[in-house]
Amino acid sequence: MCRTDQLLDQFHERLSNDCQHVERTICDKCIYKNGKSQLENSSSIEINCPEPNCTAKFNLKQIRQMIQTVNKIESVETSDRHSKGHTHERKTEFILCAHDECGSGQFHILAQNSSPIVTCILCKQQTCALHRIKWHKGLTCEEYDKQKQQKQQQQL
Repeated sequence: MCRTDQLLDQFHERLSNDCQHVERTICDKCIYKNGKSQLENSSSIEINCPEPNCTAKFNLKQIRQMIQTVNKIESVETSDRHSKGHTHERKTEFILCAHDECGSGQFHILAQNSSPIVTCILCKQQTCALHRIKWHKGLTCEEYDKQKQQKQQQQL
């Protein structure tokens, strides 16, 4: 855990009603990193709350919420890095299957030249690692972004 001073927006609400702590002392990113480590080193899909003296376990819905929160934070940071020219990074991320009936997930390497398509090891369906949605068949991620932007402009 980083245990460094963080802004309040790095400490979102408790992830479980079972948590025994009144407030969070570990930031969102560190909780995510801890959870990622637990998932990598275990066959279980439950994550223990890393807060001191807390025995709560996060279920799949809570894990999904945690990942979505951190992904929003990291996508802003990634945009910042891209704008500063740091685009040749490789990063392994835990990608949840976008198909609601599945609930599985797996690690995927995100790099500039890697495929954003993640084929679920459980249900065999495809998820877009960049957009965290069901794979947009027939469209590259760039084409999907353009189409989405055009639709948003038409709605204005």
